[in-house]
Amino acid sequence: MITTPILKLALTAIAAIATAGCTSNRAVNHDGSTTEETTSDVTDTVLPAQLKINPDSMKQTLIPSQGPAGMMPKAILYKTSGDFLYNVPVQINADGSLISYPAPSDIPENATPVKLKSGWMISPVGVGKNTTFTTYTYDEYRKLEKAPSPEEILKAVIPGSRVTITIQAPMTLQQALADPDAVDRYLSPTPRQ
Repeated sequence: MITTPILKLALTAIAAIATAGCTSNRAVNHDGSTTEETTSDVTDTVLPAQLKINPDSMKQTLIPSQGPAGMMPKAILYKTSGDFLYNVPVQINADGSLISYPAPSDIPENATPVKLKSGWMISPVGVGKNTTFTTYTYDEYRKLEKAPSPEEILKAVIPGSRVTITIQAPMTLQQALADPDAVDRYLSPTPRQ
């Protein structure tokens, strides 16, 4: 059983830890009343639009004997305006400005998307509605010593290349890549009776 002095000490320590890094500013208003504003030295990081995480696209996954693993993003399936299976994707705004592109070190050995029987693709490298493709292949891009400049990336964009449609699969990227047939079954129309 915890005695009262120890409990008070523990609660004080917890309160000190919880408010560490916070400051309080008390101001006296014109009418004599006071207001207090609490701030923290921890700042929120605003991610670029293409990196925002939609909590609706996440699900909790359990790893056997390890407990909850947290939220895992679901696989994005997509189709393109042409055959760009081996071309490095980049993100371009509607006005043609570059949103983002990978560093050569961001391209894994297994970067080539999996083309499903249904014509849809699954990519281990992120794609989305603003994706267009470059003349760089995954293999040559990965071997570059440094990332091309934004100007070089824009010059390498294949005219008319783009992702035409995306859908979210009810499985994680790892599950989809491990069992492409399951993804095709998901995409197949359900027979109606």
